[in-house]
Amino acid sequence: MQLPSYVLKALHLLEQNGFQAVVVGGAVRDFLLGKEPGDYDISTSATPDETVKVFMDYFVLDFGRKHGTITVFLDHHMLEITTFRVESGYDDFRHPNQTEFVRNLERDVSRRDFTINAICFNQQYFDFVNGMEDLKNGIIRAIGNPRDRFLEDPLRMMRGLRFASVLGFSIEEKTRQALIDLLPLILQVSKERIRDELNRFLMGNDCSVIFSEYGEKLLSIISPTIAFDYPAIIRRLEVAKGLYAKIAAIFLDSSYESLKNELKSLKYSNDDQKKVFMFWEAQHLAWKADRYFLAKLLSQYSFADVVAMIEFEQSLPSTSISPLVAKEMIEILSDLNLHHHCFKIADLAIKGQHLMQLGIPQGKRMKMILSKLLDEIMQGILVNEEAVLLARAKALYQERRKHE
Repeated sequence: MQLPSYVLKALHLLEQNGFQAVVVGGAVRDFLLGKEPGDYDISTSATPDETVKVFMDYFVLDFGRKHGTITVFLDHHMLEITTFRVESGYDDFRHPNQTEFVRNLERDVSRRDFTINAICFNQQYFDFVNGMEDLKNGIIRAIGNPRDRFLEDPLRMMRGLRFASVLGFSIEEKTRQALIDLLPLILQVSKERIRDELNRFLMGNDCSVIFSEYGEKLLSIISPTIAFDYPAIIRRLEVAKGLYAKIAAIFLDSSYESLKNELKSLKYSNDDQKKVFMFWEAQHLAWKADRYFLAKLLSQYSFADVVAMIEFEQSLPSTSISPLVAKEMIEILSDLNLHHHCFKIADLAIKGQHLMQLGIPQGKRMKMILSKLLDEIMQGILVNEEAVLLARAKALYQERRKHE
């Protein structure tokens, strides 16, 4: 395994000072799977105080010192260096009540979640839990007793599902049974952490496969008040592309209010919610190759978003969009996007001050007139030119005054 120079430097400095140090976790796993490692994490026999001393010439952050982690900045890179440790007692289902720093790498490895994440490297591989064999065979296996691992931090169950989805692995039977039995404990985990793992799970190539086995159990815990059509969800997940489309695929049969409540419960941001609702709405629209209908959509969404909505709806087994209609809609959208640049009131060739000069007061009446002008432009009745719009605005104002 070829390590970056800044990682090698950190390992060398620790060893030079008499400490054992190894790279462990996702970086080693990903390298063995033929993937480019992202972040590198180092474990060492040095205590936090000793680690700080080793890197005294570098900028360090020690906010994780209590749990053994020191963050070091080397050659413009950030490295987390954690002391070998064993842990006990997890009253809050996340943080250990007691952390004991140790000098033994094998004892440190025994506290980790899955065998594939416990392979260590420094010039050679250190594999105390047969993680390399499980990698070769495509197996997710908890280290030691799976129940103990999941009781320590229930989020590990979501992580197990995520690894199975992303890597295309199967979950070993004892690990699987413990996961099914203890999955309700994920409610002890913060909604933000559940959301983040759910997102990663959904982005895995095998998410529909893993969902077919665990999805009903998972959703009955996360969203117990919604009656899901699980076979339909699986079919949608097989074809949906992108995170927001996949979230929408799960909740497509839910009402607007139910979906809104679920997204808020899982702490999705307002921007994320809008993206999910965009795909949810795609299923509930009466799609047609109509210029006005598509222009109205472009007043709410970007060109790329509307195209994504069409592709999402067309991919669904229940789609109402034929290939011919989809092609016609894309052609109309492309033409609108290139030649029609008025989809919002702000795009009009006249502003509020122009209407005030005509004697139209600010307020609800002015807003109604501007909205009417925009609507008639999108229908193709008017062109977006100042003189044309002023004449029509004046006529609309006079009409309204007659009926008051």
